[in-house]
Amino acid sequence: FGLEGINDVKDVEGIWESEDIVRCYTNFYIHKAQAEAALGIVTTVEEAAETAEQILAEMPDNHSVLISRANIFIEEGYFGQAMECYQYALKLGLEREESRTVQVAFYNMGYLQTVHLGDHQAAILSFEQSMEAGNTDFWCYYWVLHCAYHLEDNHKTIQYAKLAIEA
Repeated sequence: FGLEGINDVKDVEGIWESEDIVRCYTNFYIHKAQAEAALGIVTTVEEAAETAEQILAEMPDNHSVLISRANIFIEEGYFGQAMECYQYALKLGLEREESRTVQVAFYNMGYLQTVHLGDHQAAILSFEQSMEAGNTDFWCYYWVLHCAYHLEDNHKTIQYAKLAIEA
């Protein structure tokens, strides 16, 4: 209802300049997707891409929607476009000093580099930068461990295995 309510507002000129409105709209977008997933409602990749593109047309600097759009690009098999979205979200996160955005962008880049591009060396750097930005999530440690193992970097493999166990 929140997304439709904002979309029904007639005079929206300048509305996207308000950080509170953008944050509210973004939260509606995220919670709607979570609610649909919990209810078993399946949105097609095409529908998800169209929605993300519409939002980005109004809010091109919305890091959450950029990351979401990147994930949709991955589902579509457009890995280069996904990387561009992550890099732009990362740029915004660094400029705005939003550590969580930086962590997520680097983590997602690493995942893309590992799983879809098979570039374990680049992925290690992405995961390490996510950790440097404060990411202490088990899955970040797991994936950097996975990359180090594939590259036969035993020292890093053991180091990241210890961190994963601690997490």
